[in-house]
Amino acid sequence: MASAGSTNNLIKIGALARNAHVSLRTLRYYEEIGLIAPASHSKGGHRLYSGEDVKKLEVINYLKSLPLSLEEIKEIFTVKKSTPTREKKEQVAVLIKLLESKLGAVNGRIQELSGVKDELSGMVDILRECARCEGKPLLEIESCGDCKAVDRRGHAPLMMSVFLERGA
Repeated sequence: MASAGSTNNLIKIGALARNAHVSLRTLRYYEEIGLIAPASHSKGGHRLYSGEDVKKLEVINYLKSLPLSLEEIKEIFTVKKSTPTREKKEQVAVLIKLLESKLGAVNGRIQELSGVKDELSGMVDILRECARCEGKPLLEIESCGDCKAVDRRGHAPLMMSVFLERGA
């Protein structure tokens, strides 16, 4: 992302949106929920932002990709802002709790996707053998029900059972 320059150089909301690769609507929403605030306003009432706001939006976009919700991102920024009144250990404990929760969710999703990958790989392997099969019509219970490709795996992938049903 392009930097808007030093904190002394204020930019309008449109330039901030371009620099941060977000829409004006997104910036207004972030302002509405308290994630970002203009550093100042022009005489004409335009929102003006600092170069630090571009950096903050980069961090927000990165945290969204983790994926953290906007509420969680706001909580992270709130913890950071509360430095004078909160002890550092308390800040760290809040961040650990939040990020450990996300890590658990990501690990769960990885396990789910690993299972999906195994099912798809099994289906592709069986279908490759189907393509080489000299039997009658492919994917019919009468001709494929005792297929050796399925027997070698010990079970047919769930998706395969849909194809092998009568009338499917």
